[in-house]
Amino acid sequence: MRERLLCSGALAALLLTGGCSLVEDYGLDHGKPGPVQRDTGREAALVADYLKTLEFLTQGTPAEQAELAADVRRLAAADPTIFNRLRHALVLAMPGHGASNPVAARDALDALLAAPELLLPAEVAIANVMLHEVNARIALEIENQRLAAGSTRQEQSQVQTLTRRLQAQTAENARLRQELTEALAKLEAVATLERDIAERRNNPDRSP
Repeated sequence: MRERLLCSGALAALLLTGGCSLVEDYGLDHGKPGPVQRDTGREAALVADYLKTLEFLTQGTPAEQAELAADVRRLAAADPTIFNRLRHALVLAMPGHGASNPVAARDALDALLAAPELLLPAEVAIANVMLHEVNARIALEIENQRLAAGSTRQEQSQVQTLTRRLQAQTAENARLRQELTEALAKLEAVATLERDIAERRNNPDRSP
């Protein structure tokens, strides 16, 4: 849930407060030509659609999330426009639902950003923000897997150490039992001999 809120929060903050920076970053001020002809009305509508999709993913039930993800995937496959492909990449990138797939999202976003001239400035910004979030998630998952593997190896090593200690203790207990058995046998032999001697003393006429 925390990852999902951070992801959508970062994206929303960028889109809501980054209007001026988008103009500057993509050369749309001071008379500089941008990579695409900017249509602010169309751009705002697309941004609203992207955010609406992500909002639904954060608030919908698991069944609703699965239905939306499937619809978005089908549209991207049937009609691979920039909007449909980017929306599908955003769905894949968004954590907290069953269709989330950070690796597939990274590949899809990389493919889109390979031709930034085909995207509107806000779409480039969205793709870059989500790609950053996805890469961070992938790095975190790799680190978690590494730590888990290290923990497993450490636990296995501890088990092996305990097993060796147990085997050594079992062998030591067996040795002690054998020594105790031998000591008891010797004591029994001595006690038997002492009884025989005492009987001969008490019965001197008894034949040896």
